[in-house]
Amino acid sequence: MLKKYVLGVVGVYVVVLALLLSGTLLFSGCKHSSPEKRITQVINYLIDELDLNAEQQEMLADMQHEFIEKHAEMHASRKQTMDIFIAEIKSDAFDQGRVTNAIQQKKAQMDEMITFLVARLAEFHSTLSATQKEKLVAKLEGLRKWHSYAAE
Repeated sequence: MLKKYVLGVVGVYVVVLALLLSGTLLFSGCKHSSPEKRITQVINYLIDELDLNAEQQEMLADMQHEFIEKHAEMHASRKQTMDIFIAEIKSDAFDQGRVTNAIQQKKAQMDEMITFLVARLAEFHSTLSATQKEKLVAKLEGLRKWHSYAAE
């Protein structure tokens, strides 16, 4: 009797955990507009508001193309990760190692994207004038207030 109770509790725990994890994997990428559209909006804003010169505009265009390529690579592997997760949920024995490996591969892709973005941001930053930096900081401070990132 106790064994059935424990198995029932563990089963409920596994189902809840699986639902949370699958929901996180499934909905973490859902946004109202595509990343390509969002980066285009950001770049257009930066060009207009910061009065970027031709060299700076070209640098942003290059960043945009590289970002879109890297994002497409990440998106392509998303189906594979979900397929692995679904297969493990369907199976009689959940292979933690296989799921962990798939998530670690996804994390490595994200780490690569972060490294790329920070490096390119540093390059772009080096081209900004003091006035452009001031305008950008003012916008970021406005975003912080708007998105509840208030300084503590």
